[in-house]
Amino acid sequence: NNIKQQLHSTNTLHGFLRTLLLVTKHYLDFIPSSFFYYSFLFSEKFRKKKPQKMLTISKKIFHKVNKEKIVELRRRNFNYLLKHLNNKKVKPLFKELPESVCPLGFPVLSNQRNKLKKKLVRERIFPPIHWELPQQISKKFTVSHEVSQEILTIPCDQRYNENDMKRIVNI
Repeated sequence: NNIKQQLHSTNTLHGFLRTLLLVTKHYLDFIPSSFFYYSFLFSEKFRKKKPQKMLTISKKIFHKVNKEKIVELRRRNFNYLLKHLNNKKVKPLFKELPESVCPLGFPVLSNQRNKLKKKLVRERIFPPIHWELPQQISKKFTVSHEVSQEILTIPCDQRYNENDMKRIVNI
């Protein structure tokens, strides 16, 4: 409950990141799933804002991480999902991962997107929706509206391991 109050009272991205860094110093299994859920909701608020200059702390982290390992893990997870996700209600947006690509996530289309998103969130997998069309876009662009209503990006970044990918496939 304290985490929920702290995240709701945080109105800046910097404050949110500070809270996130303080909490993640502890082992992830001890962090209540509510923290991840409210972090996810909070980050969704910033998604619709204009790009901003990278924070100093983000620059420091960026220069210290092993980027090659991150690319390797993301590609491994993406390819695992591509190979094992055999659900007729969930269609991968891409049929292959080109050699030079480091995926942000694993985009899928599902006519039950919102239901799928809720199931994933219950399992502590937090999938963003990256393409919501504004209401000003004419309904005559039916394919665009359909994709906008069905697209979901399943996370496959370096925080997740093969067991997480198995859980996703089994949802």
